[in-house]
Amino acid sequence: MPQPDINSQLSSALGTQTGRAWVYTDGSAITTGDRIGTYAAMILLPSGHRVPVWGGCNQTTIDRVELTAINHALYYLLSQHLNGLGVQVICDRQAMVASACGDYKRRSNTDLWAQFDALSSSFDIAMQYVPRNS
Repeated sequence: MPQPDINSQLSSALGTQTGRAWVYTDGSAITTGDRIGTYAAMILLPSGHRVPVWGGCNQTTIDRVELTAINHALYYLLSQHLNGLGVQVICDRQAMVASACGDYKRRSNTDLWAQFDALSSSFDIAMQYVPRNS
């Protein structure tokens, strides 16, 4: 029996119905010792194509890797000349979403917030908090 095509299911559920890119992000960090962290983002383009971005960081925090995931996804979209595209960013860090929307003061990671501001100015961004493990 043929397997269902997950790309077409996701496309019809999200991307192509809205004409927006959807970016699902997550990060994880060990905050003791070497303070290493990893991040990932799955980008669902309006065409239905899925693009993963991921990486790791040394001497980091959970907030830094979460924001790095968002920035790398936006950088990818910009590198594909998708300026002006609507982008829905899904994140499980409520403070990250609130900071991106201007509801919380950005006290740390100002270098990454400057990158976020520069990158996000090219898109119509909507941030959405989704609780972890939901």
